[in-house]
Amino acid sequence: MSDHAISAADDPNRDRLDRLARRWPWLVVVYFAAQALLRLALFPILSQDEAQQVLFSQNLRLGYDEQPALYTWVVYHLFQIFGVSIVVLTVMKALLLSALHLFTFATLSRLASPFAGMLGSIELLLIPQIGWGMQRDLTHSILLMAATSAFVFFLIRLPDRKGLGDFVGLSLAFAVGLLAKPNFLFGAGIAVAVMLSFVDLRRRVNLTALVCALAFALALAAPSYLWLLEHVATTPRATETLGLHRAPLGSFQALLLGLYIVVKATVLNLFILIAAWMIITKAASVPPSTQSYSQLFLLTGLLGLLVTTMAVLASGTTDMRSRYLLPFLYFLVLWAPLAYGEALTRGWQRWLFPALGLIAVLSITVSLAIAFRFAPDLGMKRRLQAPFGPLAQEMEAAGCRPDSIIAPREFIAGNLRYLYPDLPASASNFVVEGAELSRRPVMARWAWDAAEPLESLVERIGFALPIEPPREVTAPMLFHQAPRQETMSFAYHCEPSR
Repeated sequence: MSDHAISAADDPNRDRLDRLARRWPWLVVVYFAAQALLRLALFPILSQDEAQQVLFSQNLRLGYDEQPALYTWVVYHLFQIFGVSIVVLTVMKALLLSALHLFTFATLSRLASPFAGMLGSIELLLIPQIGWGMQRDLTHSILLMAATSAFVFFLIRLPDRKGLGDFVGLSLAFAVGLLAKPNFLFGAGIAVAVMLSFVDLRRRVNLTALVCALAFALALAAPSYLWLLEHVATTPRATETLGLHRAPLGSFQALLLGLYIVVKATVLNLFILIAAWMIITKAASVPPSTQSYSQLFLLTGLLGLLVTTMAVLASGTTDMRSRYLLPFLYFLVLWAPLAYGEALTRGWQRWLFPALGLIAVLSITVSLAIAFRFAPDLGMKRRLQAPFGPLAQEMEAAGCRPDSIIAPREFIAGNLRYLYPDLPASASNFVVEGAELSRRPVMARWAWDAAEPLESLVERIGFALPIEPPREVTAPMLFHQAPRQETMSFAYHCEPSR
């Protein structure tokens, strides 16, 4: 054994880091539990995606909007058991985020070491769309990434383990991913294809069991996707985020914008990781690797980006949310610790990512606290401080005892239903099923919004907007204090009860 190897093995700092890595799963659970408690303590109303889930979860349907329906199905059953509650939504998110990190840790620990597993988990915290974005809001994307991490965990076990449980786990993870978001299919499908292209891995996999597992998952997801295909043309938001009409299909402008959005999404997600690995390794070159899984992850990530780029250019997409690339970029997150992790021998190299992880945790926590509670102290006016409680009190004082809720915006309809969980609530893209026409609905909107969306929604449900002008409620926004106290106004129609 060389002197360098002996000194590395006897390094007390390395021992401490290895002990930290072995305890990392517990730290992950504690962290997300603490974040859940922080959210519950500082944020009394529903965010946009939470309000949407409270609204959609009134009925079980094959589909609700342009997303598959699994997340809402789970929320529906949890609400049936525990009632409509922010606690349910917060705990569910914390569990899914924990699963994403724990499956990532388990995958890399199995292939390399707990240290590599810890590096992979920390990398997730350093991706803005995961570390910050998924803790701030989002629903389907969180389920997508948790399913992707579980799918990879079971996928790498197939060549070495022949048990039925691994194929069942793979099938369920594949089905959950499909029922989370459609782009899961591309990431998981490319990963399977790449794995089977490696002769040494293909020979060790029971191909019949693999095909049956994937076919079963496709069968489970098929009804939801048939609904999506049938309704995509009538779903207003299905393609509006893609900017399909921004430039003529095939034009130089469309091609240039398409390349730009792919590059931008990749950079926005990975710029911290790329910079950190370049600093640690002092190079941007890819080290040679004989490990099949390292090559598998790298090829899957790169092919995913290539396929996405081709799809963007072929479809004329000129706008795209950067989180759409996460199922592909996740494989690059797995690749980096396998490619570089064990070559990190110096203390500062091995401790840089844990230090960055600590900085990320502190930054995310402070940022979430500011977003949820302290934004008003910095002069920031956000709808997350909307005074729904004072609105309900004003309605009560005016004698309004509604038996249903109608609001064009999901945010308003969901938050009002949270205050009145026994009342059916409808919005522009969701009209509740199974409820008789109510005699006394409350019809609410932002006071500064045009009345037309509310009027058309009311007529679609079977009512007419009252001739009388709406009542307006103006109340201080939550947490705003003098001299920076801001107000927000609602307009509503509600016939007082007799």
